[in-house]
Amino acid sequence: MHSVFLATSLRYHRLSGLMLASLLLLLACTEQPPAAVSASTPAASQSQEAALPATASPIVRPSKRQLSPAQLQMAQTVVDAMKTKHYDEFESHIDPSFAAELKDNPQLMAEMASFVPQEASIKPPKLFALEDVYYEGYGHMLMATFDYPYAQQNMLFLIAFDAAEGSTDIKSLAVNTFPGSGDYINIDEADPSAVETETEIDTASASEDEPKE
Repeated sequence: MHSVFLATSLRYHRLSGLMLASLLLLLACTEQPPAAVSASTPAASQSQEAALPATASPIVRPSKRQLSPAQLQMAQTVVDAMKTKHYDEFESHIDPSFAAELKDNPQLMAEMASFVPQEASIKPPKLFALEDVYYEGYGHMLMATFDYPYAQQNMLFLIAFDAAEGSTDIKSLAVNTFPGSGDYINIDEADPSAVETETEIDTASASEDEPKE
C-alpha cells in the first residue's frame, strides 16, 4: 500500500504536521492507481512517502532526544543515493517490514526519488522536527524531518528510524516539496512543536562527541 499526498495550499502553516499527516494518511487509505496520483499543478506541494502498516491510531510526541552522527549521516546518504538512483548504498539499513513494502511496490523508491532535486541545496539541511512515534503492533520509531532549501523550493525529507538509541535501521521515508526562495522554512509559520528540535545540521562535520540523552 502506498500513496501520493498532494496539497494545494502554498502556506507553510504546520508543515511538520503536514509531513507527518501525509505519512500517517497511508494508515487509512488503499492502493492508488497511477492515474490517480499523476495530476498536480505548479502551485501544489508534492510528496511521496513509503507506507506503514494499517494499525491502531499512532501516538506521536515531540522528541527530546538527539540524532546520532550516524543517523545524520544516514539521512544524507539516503538523499544522495536517491539523486544517483544508487539505492544499494542504504539497502542494508532498510527494516524488513519496509523491504517487504518495497518488494510489493518496486517503483516506490524511484517515485520518491523523483521528488529529490538534482542540484545541491543552497544551505545545509536543518532538522525541522523530531518526533517519537509508536504504532500498536509495529513498535517505536524516531521520525526526523529535514529542511533542504533550494532556489525556488524547499524539500522536506522525512526518515523514520527504529527507536533504539542511535539505530540507523530505516522503517519508512517521505519526501515533500514546497515553493521556496532559498532560505529555511520560517519556523514561526510552522508547527510550534518543532521549535525545540530545530537545529542546523552539517553532516560532514558531525562529531562522535555530540551529547546524547
